[in-house]
Amino acid sequence: MTVSKLATVSKYSWQRGGNFGQIARKPINKLVLHHNAGTGSGVVPNCWVGRQASAHYQIENGTIISCLDEDITAWHCGASGVDNNSHTIGIEHQNSTGAPDWKVSAENQEKSAQLVAEICKRRGIPIDRNHIVRHREMPNCQTACSGGLDIDWIVNRAKEIAGEATASSSSKTKEINEEEIMKIIKLPNNATYYLVRSTGVTTLTAQEWIGVKRVLGFKDSDVDTVNQAEFDGIKSALGKK
Repeated sequence: MTVSKLATVSKYSWQRGGNFGQIARKPINKLVLHHNAGTGSGVVPNCWVGRQASAHYQIENGTIISCLDEDITAWHCGASGVDNNSHTIGIEHQNSTGAPDWKVSAENQEKSAQLVAEICKRRGIPIDRNHIVRHREMPNCQTACSGGLDIDWIVNRAKEIAGEATASSSSKTKEINEEEIMKIIKLPNNATYYLVRSTGVTTLTAQEWIGVKRVLGFKDSDVDTVNQAEFDGIKSALGKK
């Protein structure tokens, strides 16, 4: 039996419903992230009883729950004409808000990043967006899943946890003085960060933001998420286009 050391042994019987297996397992090379489309506890595992669906992990209330042995094929991203399930691990996430945003809490996203880092290091899977994907990014999958899950943040945080991100990866880090920074902002579902300074707005990739955090001691909680109108207003006030 193969289960992440970070997971609580399932409080749901992973044999419940029997909606798994029957497809020979192949070498695991991809992690597929899902959202529950629900804010309660046990929403998805309980619905598996009446559906031909399952996943390997459920993340809810800041807890990683193992629902299915990684060595067994889960039915989590199947689609017509393709074999999506035999070589993937499915990770479900409890939502913190409902439609239309279907956001996932920072606590659950942090646990997701920890789980992604652990699985990828253990299995030798690269921690990047080619190997950690949304359900809707799998071939022939017609779905809006994984909702408002910030997958780019999860991937970059997983790199940080796994020790793949270093401060030196950001060439901009040395140019930035902590006292100059007035505000740190980002747009929803966008992996770009903006440091608002008196002299203008400095754009950082997610990887560069990790470097800035390490050197200057910032946290993700220091980032304000703004809408497009607010973002444009900040740039306009600074005379930037």
